Amino acid sequence: MVIRVLGNRVLPVASLYLSGLTNLPNVIKTSVDFEPLLYQSFELARTLGERLWVYVGYLGSAEQTRLIEKHIHQYRDIIEGIIVDPVSGDHGRVYVPQEVVQAWPSLLKL
Repeated sequence: MVIRVLGNRVLPVASLYLSGLTNLPNVIKTSVDFEPLLYQSFELARTLGERLWVYVGYLGSAEQTRLIEKHIHQYRDIIEGIIVDPVSGDHGRVYVPQEVVQAWPSLLKL
């Protein structure tokens, strides 16, 4: 929905790859080398003179929240806004590590 509204001004960087929807059985989660992806995406935007909206959705680790915060501060000059959607569970069931739930407030403050 966010990409549909804001178009190419959204910075999409995958924090994890899933083989299917999380409500399906036997979904495989594959980690990604998140920090280089995030860094290179911001650098590309800066090189092209783009201004971005950063949308933060599902995160698989608290370390990813710290990396996002670091890059938001580093690239603040090209960021128009930040949208944080603390995706952490469905139907009363948390499906991220507790450390991620505890890390969300610092991102929400941004």
